[in-house]
Amino acid sequence: MNDRGSILIVDDDQALSAAIADALEQHGYHVETATLGRAGLDRLAKHPVDAVIVDIGLPDISGIDLLTAIKATSSATEVLLISGKAALSVAIEASHGAAFAYVPKPFGREQLVATLDKALERRRLRQALQESEGALRALIDASPLAIVALDGGGNVKVWSEAAARMFGWSANEVIGRSLPTIPDDKVDEFSAALALNRWGEATSYETQRKRKDGTLIDVVTSAAGVLDAQGRLAGTMSVIADITERKHLEAQLRQSQKMEAVGQLAGGVAHDFNNLLTVITGRVHLLLQRSSARPDGPDRRDAELIAETAGRAAMLTHQLLAFRRKQALHATVLDLGVIVAGIVPMLRRLIGEDVELVTPAASDSWFVKADANQIEQVILNLAVNARDAMPQGGRLTIETASLPGRQLEGRLAGIDPNRDYVVLRVTDTGLGMDAETLTRLFEPFFTTKEAGEGTGLGLAVAHGIVRQHEGAVHVESEPGRGTAFAIYLPQAVESGATAESAPAIFPPLTGHGTILLAEDDEQVRVLTGEILAMNGYTVLQAAHGAEALRIVGQQMLRKPFTPWRSSRPCVRPSRGARVREAPAVRPTPSVTS
Repeated sequence: MNDRGSILIVDDDQALSAAIADALEQHGYHVETATLGRAGLDRLAKHPVDAVIVDIGLPDISGIDLLTAIKATSSATEVLLISGKAALSVAIEASHGAAFAYVPKPFGREQLVATLDKALERRRLRQALQESEGALRALIDASPLAIVALDGGGNVKVWSEAAARMFGWSANEVIGRSLPTIPDDKVDEFSAALALNRWGEATSYETQRKRKDGTLIDVVTSAAGVLDAQGRLAGTMSVIADITERKHLEAQLRQSQKMEAVGQLAGGVAHDFNNLLTVITGRVHLLLQRSSARPDGPDRRDAELIAETAGRAAMLTHQLLAFRRKQALHATVLDLGVIVAGIVPMLRRLIGEDVELVTPAASDSWFVKADANQIEQVILNLAVNARDAMPQGGRLTIETASLPGRQLEGRLAGIDPNRDYVVLRVTDTGLGMDAETLTRLFEPFFTTKEAGEGTGLGLAVAHGIVRQHEGAVHVESEPGRGTAFAIYLPQAVESGATAESAPAIFPPLTGHGTILLAEDDEQVRVLTGEILAMNGYTVLQAAHGAEALRIVGQQMLRKPFTPWRSSRPCVRPSRGARVREAPAVRPTPSVTS
């Protein structure tokens, strides 16, 4: 079986051609012959071969021209030139024409076979190299990470498909040229890393790279030197990962964690502050109820002023609790577009004549399950913020739309990709904000306004309300280019308003029954007990849960109960009511009744 290769002999000397064919077939080659050059080309077009033996002195076309034609159509086919003219010029011309060898006549059979074996061995090595390069190229182009190789002069040699997608330049635009992705402020950093690579050190670092459209992306670049066959440094190869989205999500996570920590602090402050305010306002109201001073007297006026100031302080704690997302929600299914339309008259008076208010009509009704009053508060807070950012006037746009959560997946923290969202966009043409301001935008008491012009709670409250509604907030802003707030609220499955439950009607306090009061703040506990006692109730007081359980157990067993005598004076209960406090005991892990 002939399996060493296929050979075409093109020679007008039929006797010599037959002798060569016999010799090659004896060595396992499959041989075909042609007496003319053009006939040989026709046969090659129909039946490609591994190698062609060409006589230079053909009658219809020169062997050199035939060599050129063969290489033009099949560069992998090896060509051996034979000739009876052993001239140096012919050998030079043959080598320039990419012939494997020039064999002058007469030649021995073994010489020709040995030369042909070497030619086919080179062909096999070239094919193996091409297959290896093809496999390597396929691996490079299949990589999701950008792969870029530079030669010793810093010009691009390899540019993967992922690099083309990541940076926008095609391979044809960058191969053989210097790397176009280095921003001006990163040139020194890149040169330093390249120098380390040339000394044989691998580098890996986070940096920024430039896209064809001029935008910057965050990347991680890992690079190392590339050695040639002699072990000399021939260039560098880099693997580049785009981490822009990851950095964005990390920033969102850090911001979310920071806001959560600030929220816990704010909630704790509000809780403790509310306890203090409860005592202040309660005692003032009791004082006003007992006061026998004239309605217009200074003592009564001072007490009313204290009550009014405490009320304003209570509003402040209410805002802090809104930021902490601890408010009670009275949620109904409502059309967000209707809410916007209903608040427009108030907004026009609020923002003034210098600001143009634009509210494009929604293409459809978008329903959310939300507390209408709180959503209105969000819109008002954003509108006030926008108005203050446009001291010379401008345009405020408020619009609604719908967006599937899957389009926001990975771009915004707190979004469920399996839900649809209603979007409330509030856009202004004001001063805009820098990156540092954006990172602190929703912190309580943070404000860029002058002292006395704002509390710094408006946006914090808006953020807390949105998060309590299981929504998310996204802000885009640049100095001098305005600000755009996007509020994402889960779209309601229902389509229409849900009637609110009728408010519960509580009977007036008539002084019937016994009440167990459990409160850890002594001042609040005493005040509450006195108020209940004044309205005719018997009050049992406990300072903690274990004590409350003990009291309940005693009442169930109808054990004798010894009141705890407080050191604080108590208001005498009306209509025979009693205020009793449990004796102080150590808290126990469990209570057995």
